[in-house]
Amino acid sequence: ANARPGINFYLVGPVNTDITALSHIPNIHFLPAKPHHQLAGYLQHWTAAILPFIDNAQIRACNPLKLREYLAAGCPVISADFPAVHPYQPLVTTVTSPNEWLQAIDSYCQLSHSERQAYAKQASVRIAHESWENRANAVIELINSKLNNPKPL
Repeated sequence: ANARPGINFYLVGPVNTDITALSHIPNIHFLPAKPHHQLAGYLQHWTAAILPFIDNAQIRACNPLKLREYLAAGCPVISADFPAVHPYQPLVTTVTSPNEWLQAIDSYCQLSHSERQAYAKQASVRIAHESWENRANAVIELINSKLNNPKPL
């Protein structure tokens, strides 16, 4: 935020840590948690969504729903590098250093309207099969296959 004072950073959700160091930076804005159905209304105005996770065992094991929500909304995503983002590359730009974060932010800020539309279309196509209905059907198929072909004891 200090390196890009002309860009506003919105942090949405509950604050569960000390934010004193960030609270005086004029282009960082803290918004309370929003109802899920309002998320798209916010995403449509974002230049990019960021997933600035710290590399630890919990993050390496997570698979955040917000990643797919951002992609479904056609919002470009910049993320720390962790296993759950790998299947979505190159739609998700993974970064590992402060300089790479800044380059990715700058790159997405420079996208033209047509480039943003093309990104949104590619993202939509990429996650089209990842609906809750499709996931539920996959679980049902797995359960049925296990019921129909039980392993002998």
